[in-house]
Amino acid sequence: MEQYPSIDHVLENMDKNIIYQKKNSIVTGLSLIIAGAAVLALSFSPMFSSTGFMPHLLLIIGVSLIVVGIVLAAFRKKHFYSSEHGKLLVKEISFDNSERDKLIRLLAKGEIEEIKGLKKSVNNSVILKLFISKNDQICFSQVKQFVNFSYENISETKQHPAHEAHVLKSI
Repeated sequence: MEQYPSIDHVLENMDKNIIYQKKNSIVTGLSLIIAGAAVLALSFSPMFSSTGFMPHLLLIIGVSLIVVGIVLAAFRKKHFYSSEHGKLLVKEISFDNSERDKLIRLLAKGEIEEIKGLKKSVNNSVILKLFISKNDQICFSQVKQFVNFSYENISETKQHPAHEAHVLKSI
């Protein structure tokens, strides 16, 4: 099987004036950490009786907020953006394994309308992964297949014009 670069790799290495990658803001995670520290400090306040349930409840809430804040700050999701068209949405469409070669051929020829007639599947063995702008002006696609407990790229990454992007988004 041929080795194709992943669609993520292709988009990461594109000219930054066309497509760039950006992580979610760290502000949410830091805000939760600060709020958790404030609640934790409040739980040790002398205004609450140490035998009551309130200090214990505030302690649990404070620690929970800090843990969630650390996770959100450490594991921020990456998104692709177009400098002209904004955030690219990710869409994955599953097709039956028997439709793999036909799907690749239709994408290569640009016969996007005929992809609507292909048999879809729920087992995710063959996936058409799309990155589409909200206004359908920019679109990238790649076909992946589940082989040996991972997805392998079985087609080139292809950029589609606006009319094809609109059809792909509607599938």
